[in-house]
Amino acid sequence: MPTNFAEEQLNVAEAAKELCVSPRTVQYRIANGKLKATKVGAGKTSAYLIARSEVDRAKAAS
Repeated sequence: MPTNFAEEQLNVAEAAKELCVSPRTVQYRIANGKLKATKVGAGKTSAYLIARSEVDRAKAAS
């Protein structure tokens, strides 16, 4: 699960825009393991960061 933070990181909304899907779809793909992400924070204020390479991989697969 370690992520290279030297690489550009996108939040859920940015990844959704890149993938032409809704933010909820990105969250669904993270929850189901189809999109790797790093959880930042805890509880209701947590967020996910997705590496640019992971978004590019998902774009190529679709």
